[in-house]
Amino acid sequence: MFELQPHGGSAGVDGVRLLGNARHDGMTLTLTFAMTGALDRVSVPAPVAPGIADGLWRRTCFEAFISCDGAEAYHELNLSPSSAWAVLAFATYREGGLVDDGALAPRTRIHRGTEELRLEAVVPLARLDPSYVRGPVRVGLSAVVEDVGGACSYWALAHAAGVPDFHCSAGWTLRLEAPSGACDGEAS
Repeated sequence: MFELQPHGGSAGVDGVRLLGNARHDGMTLTLTFAMTGALDRVSVPAPVAPGIADGLWRRTCFEAFISCDGAEAYHELNLSPSSAWAVLAFATYREGGLVDDGALAPRTRIHRGTEELRLEAVVPLARLDPSYVRGPVRVGLSAVVEDVGGACSYWALAHAAGVPDFHCSAGWTLRLEAPSGACDGEAS
């Protein structure tokens, strides 16, 4: 697990720690997020039936950005602790939007405790983009954390300079190799 840090321009929630990890097995991408500590200071969305929802990033939400090495196209996954989710596809920086495809539904497990919130999601890579199966892929792990007062902080493994911007590929610091093959650089 890797520790996510709040962006310098947005104070984190005191007493809260956020970890994330990603694994690529060739067919799926497994994302794990664990928030620990003073969770009574965090506004966590109430559970809902799993399904596609837009605007999840406006509240506490875990995110992953995925692209092939060297490609401009990428995907954004929004995973709410409520069990709502979203997949967005972009041809280039911020040029794209929501993908309405229920077959992309991640298999998620969510554990809510008094001092730990853990979310694990397994995403079908071939359905997301066949070139991801061949790898290598770059992954950026990030999260929006809303405190009980309504203020949001922005967490990531690495932050680009300036305002918080998870879409900036400079923050996609995990490079995951596929079991075999190479990415052709053409993500669609």
